[in-house]
Formats: sequence, structure tokens, C-alpha cells
Amino acid sequence: MKKSIIYCCAIAVSVLFASQVCSAKLTQQQINLLLENDDIQIFTPSSATVKKASVSIEKSTDASQGKTIVEYDKKGLLINYYSASVIGFTTEEQSTMITTLMRTEDNKWQRKQTMGSYEIDNSTYALKGDNINITLLPSYNFDEQRQIAQHVETIENSQQLRVFFSYAKPMHNEKLNIEYKFADNGQLNSFNFENVDENLYGYTSIIKMSLTYDETQKLKEASEFSHYQFMNEPADEVTTRIVYSDFDQYGNWLKKTEYFDNEQVIYKRVIEYWDPS
Repeated sequence: MKKSIIYCCAIAVSVLFASQVCSAKLTQQQINLLLENDDIQIFTPSSATVKKASVSIEKSTDASQGKTIVEYDKKGLLINYYSASVIGFTTEEQSTMITTLMRTEDNKWQRKQTMGSYEIDNSTYALKGDNINITLLPSYNFDEQRQIAQHVETIENSQQLRVFFSYAKPMHNEKLNIEYKFADNGQLNSFNFENVDENLYGYTSIIKMSLTYDETQKLKEASEFSHYQFMNEPADEVTTRIVYSDFDQYGNWLKKTEYFDNEQVIYKRVIEYWDPS
């Protein structure tokens, strides 16, 4: 897929999450977004409970290819997530990134992510109360098991939430800082990610993103700064504008076009809902 909302967040979550006790409460929508932080999982608050949704690229001007499938239980919590996207603008540069998140038992998941023949992430998730505990298992990026500490706080004088993450214990020559800010209606307002490895053959990855919504709470614009040193790419700044052209009976989008850097990508989404009875 294009180097914007979905791609950048998919890279970022390959090194996310564990938790410790906190007083703030995360909603099911926020938990789902934190598990994969994907804009295709944003649904209108008044909609019925989503059972399954699939998003595919119908047409693009930048050679983007990809498909994402998500499934939820009747309580609205993620069961399965599958995403496949082709990265790279030419045939020689292209690689396929595949991300899977499968619930193995109640409130426990196994997550894997590969880029071509490389395993980027292999981790286990456990949801306890409103907190996500994640163990990063050895993979291409890490040669040892790691834990990340989750912190949640209410922003002063508001009902907005700040959720941020860092290594549970200091790592030599390495730093990880991840921050999400949610509005009082549960919408994700901003996302910041910084991962620095100062060891030999290390890298720096930075993402700064702000999201803007329209009066009907649909995502309409994303402004993003990104830098992936380990991919040998220069820093990039892009603003993506989103236009919707089809909706279902609950007001959830079925077709949208994203415009960025004189390019456009058209997405088609199919949504299946749980029977309310």
C-alpha cells in the first residue's frame, strides 16, 4: 500500500505494547485501534456491532496493492486481523508485507509480521482489564525477549486520553517512545513514534502524525512526517486528503479516495454486521 497512514502504522506496531496498572479506561474501539492502529477499523459510534470488514485497493496511480480483513466478536473485540500490502514503486524494489493477529484464546492473541522473507515481528498479546500485555519474542529485529510498558493518563482538565509506551527496562543504546492521544469522543487525534538503535548497524525510525475529522466524525485528513533510516529512505512529509463516495445504512464508508503528492488511491470496504438479536 501507499507510504501513508496504513503503511507507517503497520511498521510502528511491530514494536509495540505491554502494560502496567493504570486508572484510565480504554474503550473497545481504542483497544482495537491500539492493536493494529489502522484507519480502516474506524466506524461511526452509532453503528451496529461489526462482525467482519474487508478493505481492498480498487485503483491507484502509484502501483499500490493490498487487502486487509478484520473480524470481531459480538462484544466488538478483535478476533482476527490480516493485512497484505506491496511496498515499493518499481518491480525491483517491491516486497510484500504481511501482518496477522489471531486470537488464540480468550483475550489472547498471536501477532506476526513479515517483509518478504524477513520476520519483522513475532509477539503475544494478552488483554487484562483495559490493559494490553505484550511480549516481543525473538525475531529479525530482536535477539531476545522484550517487554514494553504501557501508561495511560487523562489529559489535564479534559476527558481526553494520552496512551504512551516505552521499554519496561532501559535498553543499552536503544530508545522507544510511542504516544497516542484520543479525543473525549474516543477518536485518535495524534500518533508519535520514535525508535532509536545506536548500536552497530543501528537505525532511527520516526513517525509524527496528526488526524483531522469532519463534522460527522469521519477521518478527512492526515498530516505525517516519517523517517525510516533502516530502509535507506530520506525523511518524508505528506498530507493525505480523504474523500468518501459511498456509505452503508449506518453511515460507515464503503468507498473512499485518498489524495497525496499528486497521487490517488481508491479503497473499497465491505462490512458485515452481527445480528442484533
